[in-house]
Amino acid sequence: MLVTLDANWLMRKCYHRQEKDGKYQDAPKDFIERVAAVIGKLKPHDFVACWDCQHELNFRKEIDPEYKSGRTARPEGLTWAITEARIYMDMHGICSLEMPPYEADDLIASYTAQYNGQVVIYGTDKDFDQLLEAGRVTKLREFDPDARIDQSCWLPYQKWVESLGCHPDDAPDPIEFQCLVGDSTDDIKGAHLVGPKKALAYLQHYKTIDNLLQDIDSITIQGKPITEKQKESLTEFKPRYPTVRKLIALKTDIPVSMNIACPQELPIRW
Repeated sequence: MLVTLDANWLMRKCYHRQEKDGKYQDAPKDFIERVAAVIGKLKPHDFVACWDCQHELNFRKEIDPEYKSGRTARPEGLTWAITEARIYMDMHGICSLEMPPYEADDLIASYTAQYNGQVVIYGTDKDFDQLLEAGRVTKLREFDPDARIDQSCWLPYQKWVESLGCHPDDAPDPIEFQCLVGDSTDDIKGAHLVGPKKALAYLQHYKTIDNLLQDIDSITIQGKPITEKQKESLTEFKPRYPTVRKLIALKTDIPVSMNIACPQELPIRW
């Protein structure tokens, strides 16, 4: 089994949790304790913590300068905490990877695609939904390190499908679904007036976005033509779709090292 960690997500959670109590200096320790907990509970053969490259080096900024433009600058204390945690991981033989111009999500996607075996993605980003695979790839959300990991912490492919309210045979392609809906957290605009329900209806009927956009004036859902506003929305979206797809789709072909064997115990000393 391989566990891939969205390290920026986990460190931000630890930093802001400690900062509330005025103790951001404890964020690296909190982070390592949670890494140790997931290793101790799942006992993976392999483990890799993936970090985002610096924002200005991100290849998606070249595709769209507005990508993640709404995010605030990283606090100095958070930068310090990341550095401290990475030093600890290097000292104790935990693979910790940053690879410009890619984001942590792309590294996780490449490991997931290229790993021969079961993969657990430890992180909450909905971009990871496109990597879920029945019986092989599942997502683990945040859990209490002092408690047992219960079913509510897991998001396997089946649960993602159920969250959409459909059968696996009718499930949309996750990338195409996300392209239509967009991703407000990353400042990626999907099709205006298209939420999850409408995106699901479009893709269940037309299967692909290319099919959907082929003849917008003749689109019908359940035998009824769509409204003029919906036609305008898709007409505006059509020339943007190739760019949106480049922003949404994670890279799965980055050459990554599989020398990522996981230590089975981590000494927590700070």
